[in-house]
Amino acid sequence: MIDSMIISESLGNGLGDALLRGFIDSSLNLRTTVLISGGDLAQWGSSYMPIRGSLLVIVMGDADCPWGAICMRPRGEAVINAVKEAINYSEVVEVPYVAMMDEESMRDAHALLREKRRRPPVFNKNWIMSYRWLNRSARGDRINWALHRLASLGVDASYSPPQQSRIAAPPSPIAAADFIYLCLYKSLYDPVNEVGVPLVITRTDMVRPITGEKARGNFNPRPLAFLPRTAAEVPDMAVSKPLAAVHEAIRVGYDYGPIVGVMREEDLMNGLLGEVLGKAGLIVIGEEGDTSCDDVALAPLESRLVRVRDIEVTQRRPRILTDYCDACGDCLRLGCSAIGVEAGHPIIGSSKCIGCGLCLGVCSRDAIQWGN
Repeated sequence: MIDSMIISESLGNGLGDALLRGFIDSSLNLRTTVLISGGDLAQWGSSYMPIRGSLLVIVMGDADCPWGAICMRPRGEAVINAVKEAINYSEVVEVPYVAMMDEESMRDAHALLREKRRRPPVFNKNWIMSYRWLNRSARGDRINWALHRLASLGVDASYSPPQQSRIAAPPSPIAAADFIYLCLYKSLYDPVNEVGVPLVITRTDMVRPITGEKARGNFNPRPLAFLPRTAAEVPDMAVSKPLAAVHEAIRVGYDYGPIVGVMREEDLMNGLLGEVLGKAGLIVIGEEGDTSCDDVALAPLESRLVRVRDIEVTQRRPRILTDYCDACGDCLRLGCSAIGVEAGHPIIGSSKCIGCGLCLGVCSRDAIQWGN
């Protein structure tokens, strides 16, 4: 009936960050069930993200219903109906189902919760593009349809809309993460490399909203990527704990392309790091490191760990040598608000520039150099 079953470590010999792992598995189109305690719901807000495969969260005991989910309290014969509805229709409604159960109800549901993988973990970049980190509300007609079905089956259910976005955009005009995304763009989307469908996972405070973007609605269950227009379109998932998310993608066997994690030093959890090294590219922002775009580009291709030094504000100002510039557009894809276009060539506005020098690292023509 389901493709992935995750039991929280709070219930015994389970996994940490079970809720986050459940959302990751659902985003990889797996029909997922997560078994947690009421205390684990404290992580709901930091774990919540758009789903693709069905997601059923079973809470042992009673607790307040979380936002952004269809909440059920089934008992007796309604337990089987509640579980079937969640497994079959959560992905149709595009919201998770949460069921509050006691031990007796869990025994009734047990026969339906045997993990039997029928789907491979896949990712279509279009699936989450339309959300772009905004925690978009589900369609009201689908929610009402689902609640009506549950009521007709004797299942007590309710729904509350998701809260506002938990995403805090990086400071303007530029951040080290923007530099990393552009370097990844140059390696992962280079037709010479043929890497398949990459999966780039980052922190919630390392993504930017995309203005003027039209949603690319797409329900194709096949793995699919498209050429990003800017560095901001490179990340695929923004989560609170990127290393745990990378570990989960590896654990369930995602193999349609390289897995990449972009994070900070404080995200490196020693218990998971050893299981991830050599299986995914890790790019870590901290006080030490280099700003070589080549090193960042090789991280996903060779599953290595690369450290990138965080940006520093300086009084130096770069300039663009128009004799060397061929208007390739790499520096513009960086997304820095200090870089504009004039007479067909990029220019750097000194009033907005903070002197970080990241644009020097992404220019492969050596057309950007420090000014006098």
